[in-house]
Amino acid sequence: MTVPAEGARFPRCQWWVPGYEISEADALVDRIERTLAGTVIWSADTVSAADVRQATFRTSWRQGYDEEAVDKALDVYAEQLDSAAQEPG
Repeated sequence: MTVPAEGARFPRCQWWVPGYEISEADALVDRIERTLAGTVIWSADTVSAADVRQATFRTSWRQGYDEEAVDKALDVYAEQLDSAAQEPG
């Protein structure tokens, strides 16, 4: 694992270690953050905790995101989405 590159959300893997496809992970995190912020424009872009828990990404062999770092972050996001869904109003 390496440190996140400038502008990257997560640490990247070494080139010989498989990781998550960066564009796919970033796209999901963008949707999650818009959902949590309440700034979703299209209802189809709303993400639930179940969506996050079921998410899969293609494997990248060219310095993709570290899988463990992404998985941990997604666990936290899923908990936040669960909490938000339980709040009244």
